[in-house]
Amino acid sequence: FILQIQYTQVTALSSTSSMGSYATGTDVTPMNVAITPTSTSSKIKIDVSMMGEFTSTAGPHNVMFWLKRTIGSTTTNLRAPSSNTNNALGIAPATTTYHQNSDSTPEHLSFFYFDEPSTTSEVTYQLTMTNGSTSGTIWRINQNANTGGGGDYERGISCIMATEIAG
Repeated sequence: FILQIQYTQVTALSSTSSMGSYATGTDVTPMNVAITPTSTSSKIKIDVSMMGEFTSTAGPHNVMFWLKRTIGSTTTNLRAPSSNTNNALGIAPATTTYHQNSDSTPEHLSFFYFDEPSTTSEVTYQLTMTNGSTSGTIWRINQNANTGGGGDYERGISCIMATEIAG
């Protein structure tokens, strides 16, 4: 049974740089959601859908996205496990559309993740990104890399949603 849904829908245009280290990454600031589970046995499904475009063709294929879960003062990275600290770990990359163009061909990120936080305290999920090879790659949220106007420059809406499921 679904017990509750919390979401953040982002309509504003903004930018995030992927210069964060593998360990900490860079928060995609507007893409976070908080939920307070009603039971310690609840499961939380987090859905992410984000429209945007990278400003460089040199490294988007090495960018990984994941979630940071914060309960109180404890933050945990939710991403693929690895003993190799040189891997760009994450949940998913964004789908790049036309790698030769970082001007007017938007990309899309879409994934879901199941979490079992085992708490009835507030849980915050923050979308985070890192780049495995090229520093300075910028992700323009809800817009093309070229922020000009016209029919070739799309705008969109992004969303992160947390659904509490009875355990």
